[in-house]
Amino acid sequence: MFSFLRMAAALFQFSKEQGGLTRMHRLLSISNDGVTRDLELENVDTKRIDVCFDDSMTVSINNTFEFMQIGEVYDCKIALFGDTENRHIGEWNKYVILQDNIKIRDETFVKVSLENNIYYIYQEQVLPYLTSGDFMFECIRKDLIQVNDMINRDLYKLNRD
Repeated sequence: MFSFLRMAAALFQFSKEQGGLTRMHRLLSISNDGVTRDLELENVDTKRIDVCFDDSMTVSINNTFEFMQIGEVYDCKIALFGDTENRHIGEWNKYVILQDNIKIRDETFVKVSLENNIYYIYQEQVLPYLTSGDFMFECIRKDLIQVNDMINRDLYKLNRD
């Protein structure tokens, strides 16, 4: 009981620090596809469910998200992949910029909000929109890039040609 109360207090404090927004997610299900997985995560505050791609087992033996258990709650960072052009192949939404220069490993992200759900988008994908405060973005895939303090060893690299 004591550890549950400590966890609840920590969740409340984290949510308060984020201005009411939280990255806390409950793992609902896991779909395996060889060494990659799709994880169904539910935001504990907003109840939004996201299916996130996990390829952490393809790049590391010891630094993977395999420890995650169905029903447990984790602090998750979810990266969105897509485009600022609507190609009608993904979810087209308006995202609000919370922070425009977030470092995760060697990559720079923009922290955004969609209906009080926090996501991360590679900064170079939305550079022209950083001063506007918000932008439209078509998400075609969601990747789990960090769980608690563990960062995926091989963050998706954008094509920089």
